[in-house]
Amino acid sequence: MYLSVHELIDLEELPSEEQLTLQTIAQFYEEHLCNLIFHYKIRHKKRGIRLHFRTFDLLHLLCIHKMKTGSSYRGKKGFPKLRQGTLTLEMLKKANLGGYERTIYRI
Repeated sequence: MYLSVHELIDLEELPSEEQLTLQTIAQFYEEHLCNLIFHYKIRHKKRGIRLHFRTFDLLHLLCIHKMKTGSSYRGKKGFPKLRQGTLTLEMLKKANLGGYERTIYRI
C-alpha cells in the first residue's frame, strides 16, 4: 500500500520503497517545500545556509538526472511527469539497473 502525502508528514521512520511513488514524493515536495526559503545558522560561521526549493530541482535531488531515462525526464520537463505519474520507480529500475540500487536511498 502506498503512503499518501499526509501520511508522509507523520512518519517517524523512513518508508520502504514499496510504500512510495514518485508521484507522491513530487506532490509532497511541491506542497511542503517549494517556494519556501529555509535559513540555517551555522555555529562558528559568519554566514548561514539558505535553501530554496524549486520544482525542477527535485529530479536532481533524487538523482534521476544520473539515470538513463532521457532528457524529457530531467529538470523543468521532468517534474510534470513525476506529478502526473508518467515516470515511475519501476521505469527507473528498468532504465538503469546498477544506478537505481546506488541511488534509491536518496528517494
